[in-house]
Amino acid sequence: MENGFNDLENLNVEGKKVLLRVGMDVSVDKDGNILDDSRIVSCIPTLQHLIDRKAKLILMMHIGRPGGQVVENLKTDRVAERLSRFMFRKIDKMDGLTGDTVRERIERMEPGEMVFLDNLRFDPGEESNDDNFTEAMASLGDAYVNECFSVSHRNHSSMVGLPARLPSAAGFCLRKEVEEIGRVVENPERPFVAVLGGVKADKLNALKTLCKKADKILIGGGLSFAFLRLMGIGTGKSKIDSKWLDAGAEEFMKSTLSNEKIVLPSDFVVADEFDAESGRVVGRDSIPEDGFALDIGPETVSRFKDILGTAKTIVWAGPMGVFERKGFENGTRELAGFMANSGAVSIVGGGESASAAEKFNLADRFTHVSTGGGAFLDFLANGSLPAIDALRESALKFGKVI
Repeated sequence: MENGFNDLENLNVEGKKVLLRVGMDVSVDKDGNILDDSRIVSCIPTLQHLIDRKAKLILMMHIGRPGGQVVENLKTDRVAERLSRFMFRKIDKMDGLTGDTVRERIERMEPGEMVFLDNLRFDPGEESNDDNFTEAMASLGDAYVNECFSVSHRNHSSMVGLPARLPSAAGFCLRKEVEEIGRVVENPERPFVAVLGGVKADKLNALKTLCKKADKILIGGGLSFAFLRLMGIGTGKSKIDSKWLDAGAEEFMKSTLSNEKIVLPSDFVVADEFDAESGRVVGRDSIPEDGFALDIGPETVSRFKDILGTAKTIVWAGPMGVFERKGFENGTRELAGFMANSGAVSIVGGGESASAAEKFNLADRFTHVSTGGGAFLDFLANGSLPAIDALRESALKFGKVI
């Protein structure tokens, strides 16, 4: 059992009801219209494999954070419709998760057929991993498949509860995530260079791990402002996640200021307003008190490229600036293009980094673009995730299913 869990090919699915946890948590607008269907597309090889093997597929997913309440624009109807068009087959969408109507429809399923349940997070039992909810969901199927890396860092019912109750396996996408990120975690080819950016303070544990494992860590975006403040350098009105300034985070970051692995920007592109369309280049000691640093500057881009040019392994998590606006996209675009074409093993964390790779038409040039943002960072920090551990425990409990 590669990776310690069952591969999809080892699971007996012919004529079986398979609960398939998919990672189709798409971005939607206020009316529920799908903005990006790449996560739907990524699941299709696993779906087709199971259909070809005559499984009865019960698809489960979440969208957004409805807080245990039914929210109309977060229903899964549009995802089911889009998937139906991609798969060239009818997919029945159920208005619910358990209940008599859902159960009766599943009992009538034929091999190769698919039904789509509603948003798992409409029931509070999903996020609390409630035993009663998990038992009710498990009773719908004969086996379970996880094809949702993006939520594998959560102790939710559909991620850790179901594999504890049913013979389980990893889908093709999840297996690839584990293999590609796993080789960076376990045995990266050196030099190993990490590029961290963005504003959110969700990278702290990953940063702690990278300080031990990486040869160089290039810091940009809002994360760089937290470091600069600790050095006594003013960052104006530039955005900083306040969690970076918490006592624990601040203490760790102060301890890294003398670490030669950490490389900070030397210049920035600044503007007088956050929503400006263009800016001017200043040294990092010259960010105006009432200004916003919205991208790294050309000197920093050049220096970062010099370091990346030596790398055999690259991990990228977080943009260098407000790449969504043309006047502040240069740092992210230039480094993304350089990393994608470097010849190094290049792994992109999900979230904004993946969006940037797509925007600049570079996604297919990286070794791997993860579907998970938080999951990617947690895997990088911890070497595993709760849902992956649950699959391994399921394999030990139920054995290799033939």
